[in-house]
Amino acid sequence: MRVALRVDRALFLSLIALLAAALFASLAAAQSAAPTSLTNVQLLAEGPNQSVFQVTLSPTAGSYSAVNNDPSRPALMLLRTRRDPGLDQRREYRGLVRTVEVEPTDSGLAVGFDSVQPAKLKVDASGTNKLLVTVIKLTGAEAVGSRPIASEDEVLVPATGLPPAYDPCPGEDGYELVMLKYADVSEVVGLLSNGVTVKPNNVFIRREPGFGSLGANTTTTYSTSQGQVAQRWSAFG
Repeated sequence: MRVALRVDRALFLSLIALLAAALFASLAAAQSAAPTSLTNVQLLAEGPNQSVFQVTLSPTAGSYSAVNNDPSRPALMLLRTRRDPGLDQRREYRGLVRTVEVEPTDSGLAVGFDSVQPAKLKVDASGTNKLLVTVIKLTGAEAVGSRPIASEDEVLVPATGLPPAYDPCPGEDGYELVMLKYADVSEVVGLLSNGVTVKPNNVFIRREPGFGSLGANTTTTYSTSQGQVAQRWSAFG
């Protein structure tokens, strides 16, 4: 009898331990699945060439990235993040950045920084729940478009130059006017290729809606025979 009680007690304790582990796991999963909240966007420094903002998130900062596709509106993308109801959707400033607007996306939030001059955005972590966002005015090669934005650490391969201009020899800079019989591509190819005979494409197939003015009682017949279609494309085969 005592052995049975001990076995039942051990089984009961094991069930309690399993239930506690499952409860803790579900709480951790629910906590990790909860979206991050954007609670504040604070201006730290403002100037004509640079503006620095501190972005505060709760409880912690999740995945983020800087998007510099539009120099007039660089943006900070926040994955699985929602805007706190107490945060204004739009704020205005007087430096390089004139407005900051928070917009929802399919995957989270986009914080756009409208600038008066072409600019790029740089983002760095500042603690577990804060991001330091720096909007910098474009200068040099980035400003004129000869270097991609935010590629200062990358090696660029210069584009190949144009070939030198051809200077014909004396007597070779003239031209010849050739009258074409059919005025199609096949005849031009035959003229440019010495000794090559290309069949001219002089087959005309009438297509709907037709040409000219047709009477109300006129019946139009369109030819779609396989022979004509094959002959039409034989000049290009």
